[in-house]
Amino acid sequence: MSGEITNGQLRQRRLDRVLTTWARLFRVSRNFAKRAAEPLMQADLSGPQFYLLQVIGSDEGHNQQEYADKMAVTKGNICQHIDKLERRGLLYRESHGKEKQLYLANSGRLIMGAIVPEHDKIVKDIFAALTEQEVKTLSTLLNKLMKRSR
Repeated sequence: MSGEITNGQLRQRRLDRVLTTWARLFRVSRNFAKRAAEPLMQADLSGPQFYLLQVIGSDEGHNQQEYADKMAVTKGNICQHIDKLERRGLLYRESHGKEKQLYLANSGRLIMGAIVPEHDKIVKDIFAALTEQEVKTLSTLLNKLMKRSR
């Protein structure tokens, strides 16, 4: 590890467009997540739990590993969320041969029905600052960064 960083080096970092853009992206992401999480908190769901319910509900009947791959998380990480959501009765596992496939329970559909409209309204309100073309461009750019960051 090298020595202490100087005030001058820190000031110089503020002039680097890549580093300032990263910092801005980090702040926007944090603020965005905080606002979009408001309806989730009312339902006592974390962001990853909400996303997992959404992913399962939109394409039911896959195993835990397939959902972990879709969400780009580890099997161990997703297992914790699945266990919590199953204990709450929001999803269930069904055995098919050696595999257990995941499905939304009726209570999971009800809670998603209560949350999704408000969540989507918040997301669309934030994105209203951009034109349709800007959203398309941002999506393309974020996909490029996502591939590079893996």
